[in-house]
Formats: sequence, structure tokens, C-alpha cells
Amino acid sequence: MKNPAAQFLLISLLLILTACQPSNKEEVPKPKMPTAEAIGYFCNMLINEHEGPKSQIHLTGNGEPLWFTTVRDGVAYTKLPEESKTVAALYVTAIDTTPTFNLGHPENLQNSWVAADWAVYVIDSRLRGGMGAMEAFPFRDPSMANQFIEIYGGRIVELADIPEEYVLGNSETLQAEMETQERINEKKHGHNSTQE
Repeated sequence: MKNPAAQFLLISLLLILTACQPSNKEEVPKPKMPTAEAIGYFCNMLINEHEGPKSQIHLTGNGEPLWFTTVRDGVAYTKLPEESKTVAALYVTAIDTTPTFNLGHPENLQNSWVAADWAVYVIDSRLRGGMGAMEAFPFRDPSMANQFIEIYGGRIVELADIPEEYVLGNSETLQAEMETQERINEKKHGHNSTQE
């Protein structure tokens, strides 16, 4: 039979060591409200200059989020191989947090910011986003997404099911989106060279 004092000491030591171990799960950053100076990561334009849903990405170890003037841009960031893969959180502005669809500036309402994987999205609608391009419109409530579809068309998808070609560009994209893509390319070249 083992010594009870030795057993107690061993258990105490294990508890102390376990308590000192760093947590494998970091706390997920909460969404932030954009300031008047918040600038879109890809387009370098003020967030508040554009209507429609927005997105923000929090990178591990970075206190300030990356802002995006559309939801599509935020989702696209996560799919681009040259962008950081240390995404701690992606938030989008659900447009069904008011009695009518909030297509103006949902980013100004604290309760509109939701974790991107909690929302459902309407894609392929006739309505364009704040940059004049096709958008993935986020909803908290799938029944509200269905009401949106009755008015504007489209289909409901989960975040993981938004097609890569939908957020990275397609043949139906408007001229405004092509101009945004040019800005994205300029930003990437400048962004990569300044980080080296």
C-alpha cells in the first residue's frame, strides 16, 4: 500500500502544474464598433462612406480589427492564400436586427455584429452591396432571410458554403467591383512589401 502523504503530495503537485499550464483556447475577441476613421482593409476607403453590411476580422495578437466595407471582402480575406491565417474571429453585420432590413449602416448598431459562422447568408440576390457589387447578406434569423429572398431573390447558404468564386469575383461583377479589385491588388503589393 502506498504512502498516503506521498499520494497527497503527488496529486497536489499535478494540480499545481495543471493550473500553471497555458490555456490552449484563447479568448475570442469581441466585435468592435467602427470609429469615424475606420478604413476598409482592401479598398482604403472609410467604412462609413458605404452603405450595406460590413465585416471585421480580428487576428491573433492584434488588438485592432481589420475592417471591410462589405461582407464579401471579409470572407474573401479568409480564402486568399497570401493573407494571414491567424484569424481569431470574423464578425459580420446582420441586416435583420431592426424591424425592417437595415441596408443603410448596420455597423452602427452594436447588436448587429454577429460571429460570421452564426449567421446565414443570402447570395445571388438582385440587391448589390455597399461597393456596388454582389454581396452575401447576413441574417440572424433564417425566416427573415426568406422574406428578403421574396423581395430581392437569391438563395440561403451557410458561411462555409459561400462559393469561393462568389467572393473572389465572377462574370456578373459590376465595374465598381473591378475597380475595387485593382485597389486590392495595389494594397497587397504595398502590404506585402511593408511587412517584410
